Amino acid sequence: MPQLQEIKVVGISADGPDKQAIWDEKHKFNFPLLSDPSHKVAKKYGVFGLKKLYGREYEGVTRSMFLISPTGRIENSWMKISPASTAPELLAALEKLDE
Repeated sequence: MPQLQEIKVVGISADGPDKQAIWDEKHKFNFPLLSDPSHKVAKKYGVFGLKKLYGREYEGVTRSMFLISPTGRIENSWMKISPASTAPELLAALEKLDE
């Protein structure tokens, strides 16, 4: 597994920087949060589009996670991942890369 100091974690959301700062203060993240209010990045990664909830359709961002190599290659992706699953799933994927 890569050394932890070699791994870069970045969060991206559609929220503006002011709202992200409040969220970061509440949860004490130890990584940068990037703002994508125009959904430009989300659309490029295929995680923005039509969603359904209780029969209602709307556009939104799908909670997702990507493991990207230093060369920019997507090594793994998780769509509709829960916050509780994020860390264990990422650690398991990093261990597989080390095999």
